[in-house]
Amino acid sequence: MKLTKAKLKEIIREEILKEGMSKEKVDVEIVAKKMAKEKTWFGPSWAKAIRKKYKKGVSEYDLQMDLPDYIEGGAISKLFE
Repeated sequence: MKLTKAKLKEIIREEILKEGMSKEKVDVEIVAKKMAKEKTWFGPSWAKAIRKKYKKGVSEYDLQMDLPDYIEGGAISKLFE
């Protein structure tokens, strides 16, 4: 298998993200309420989606891996402050 430049960038991105993110689960309702209020990056539709997917709790790592790349990591980190 040949590594493309895009695949290599993705691998590096994932490794960098893994180093600084918490995998500690928090109550999904707390994060969803913050998401619903934050209309720049998220909004009510994202809040509804994570409530449905993460019923037992969500971590910063989970969201960094699941949300699209156009959402800034700093915006996701603020949800957990």
